[in-house]
Amino acid sequence: MGLATGRRFLEAGCRVVAWDVAAARLTDAWSDAAASEVLTDVVDVGDPAATDAGATRLLDAFGRLDVVVNNAALHGAEWQVDCLTLSPERWRQIVDVNLLGPINVLRSCADALSAAKGVVVNISSMVAYGHGRSSPYAVTKTAVNGLTTSLAEELGQRGVRVVGVAPGFVATDTVVESVGPDRMATLIGLQSLPTVGQPGDIAEVTFFLASAQARMITGQTVVADLGITRRP
Repeated sequence: MGLATGRRFLEAGCRVVAWDVAAARLTDAWSDAAASEVLTDVVDVGDPAATDAGATRLLDAFGRLDVVVNNAALHGAEWQVDCLTLSPERWRQIVDVNLLGPINVLRSCADALSAAKGVVVNISSMVAYGHGRSSPYAVTKTAVNGLTTSLAEELGQRGVRVVGVAPGFVATDTVVESVGPDRMATLIGLQSLPTVGQPGDIAEVTFFLASAQARMITGQTVVADLGITRRP
């Protein structure tokens, strides 16, 4: 979803900064992009010093920052276990990335976003609305929704809009591999619309929310889930 979102902004004529903890993933994803249009940077969002340094580099390269999409997260079966079985060390790891990660990014980028009267889009999940098993991952995504609400007020005083997107079942490679064909069919059957969500669908919702057409929307998380959270 992050890659699809970055490419959607690039297609619209924006310059893109792509952060990841793995240099190889960045190279594979953006090898065809011009350096003048896409800055790839190895940044661990769980490390505030790293986000500070990354923010400095992006401003040195492009001079301004209009939109931040907080998409980085630890996700997968290992994080969708019973909350009390996850060790304290692992809890700290997922909270550092999934919740404190967006906070670190925005603390590092707040001044630049304020100068540009920019927009923040936090990526949540359908699990924040109770669809899916209780898990540390679900806890962090519920917290991200609260962060969106709180920062909309805090950063709104500085001219910055803060919104969220909560995807439902989206057929990314990681998700398809983790759920398997039987579970995938079950999830689609629970949706109001019997179709498969794609990363590009979330990219389009994110792009709209970041655009001037959505200027009256702040503090809200848009649930883009083909209706799955409307079902018990």
